[in-house]
Amino acid sequence: MEVTWSDWRKVPKTKRDMLWAELLKVFQYRVGIDEEKAKSYALKQIGQAYRRWRTYLNNKYAENNLTPFEEYGKIMQAQWDVFVR
Repeated sequence: MEVTWSDWRKVPKTKRDMLWAELLKVFQYRVGIDEEKAKSYALKQIGQAYRRWRTYLNNKYAENNLTPFEEYGKIMQAQWDVFVR
């Protein structure tokens, strides 16, 4: 399943679980906090940050007919083409 830039809700559960596992390597939540609530909140924050980043890419690059490849070397041309469309 190919996930486009705008459908965070369709990110596979395995990918969301991987993101959560990566967060747990760095962040800790208080004892007594429901893990599912903490996970839900953290993933919502990731989604919001992702949307802000897409808005930034659109405003700085796409609307000005520029490419982000120097600043974001991991973005591939095919991904950028899908984003711009």
